[in-house]
Amino acid sequence: MQDLPSANSQDIPLVDDDDVISVVGGSGTPRPAQPLPREEPSKEEKARLISQVLELQNTLVDLSRRVDSVKEECLKLHSENIYYLGS
Repeated sequence: MQDLPSANSQDIPLVDDDDVISVVGGSGTPRPAQPLPREEPSKEEKARLISQVLELQNTLVDLSRRVDSVKEECLKLHSENIYYLGS
């Protein structure tokens, strides 16, 4: 078996070797998280996003109306079923 060169344990510094604990920031208390700085979107990008939101709102209104219509039809059919089945 070939002997590999081994490092003496005193040659490798360990994290816990430091006797002094250093605090980054000086106060020792953590600061609250800050949002990363962002670039403002261009006017074209804002206009595109606004247009997309308006389109999605219109789609939502349309779908809500269709759901209401289906609910009404379902209630009507349920009432007819009760009438015809005599329950």
